[in-house]
Amino acid sequence: MTDPLFAAGPEDLPCSFEHLDALMEREGLDALVATSKHAVRYLLGGYGFIFFSAMDAIGKSRYLPAFAYLRGDPGRTAYFANRMEMHEHRVHPFWVPTFRPEFWGSVDSMEAVAGHLARSGAQGRARRVGVEMAFIPKDGFDALAQGLPDAAFADASPLLAELRMIKTPAELALLRAASEDAARKSKFKPTLVGNRAVKATGFITYNFVDKM
Repeated sequence: MTDPLFAAGPEDLPCSFEHLDALMEREGLDALVATSKHAVRYLLGGYGFIFFSAMDAIGKSRYLPAFAYLRGDPGRTAYFANRMEMHEHRVHPFWVPTFRPEFWGSVDSMEAVAGHLARSGAQGRARRVGVEMAFIPKDGFDALAQGLPDAAFADASPLLAELRMIKTPAELALLRAASEDAARKSKFKPTLVGNRAVKATGFITYNFVDKM
């Protein structure tokens, strides 16, 4: 992974399909539909559409990016995007084999996801589809479920969180740089001697430990 904020191909992603497939098999998932901004950004390799960074509302609906993946079949991976994202793709093409910048709301986006999964064979073999229950609006979920009437749905949020826990060297470098910058900028109350501030010299040791 040469650039932690842009993936030109699957080899640049911060995760592997093998790891994702193993997690999905463990959870009994045949397909995955990610709709949260952070999960979509992660699976795309760092890209996020800046236009909706502050607010998702579009008229009476909302911006709902969707990343669809079939277990064991990365060649059918698709990203369903807002129509304006076609310009982002022209500047830095996304790695996904299928890119559809056609949508303005949650229903039309999820209808397209359902159609894609059905055409990809999901109707027959994707009996369980993982979605992010906390990040998919009800009208979008209903559209997805209606388009895949034979499928069952499960919350894939814990799976995606586990996937993101393993960091690449590039991600670790970003975390280390951010930690070191925060340490350098840290400030402390002055040392007082008789209510008078005095200059003190010493060393501060930061120990970053895992408290999980």
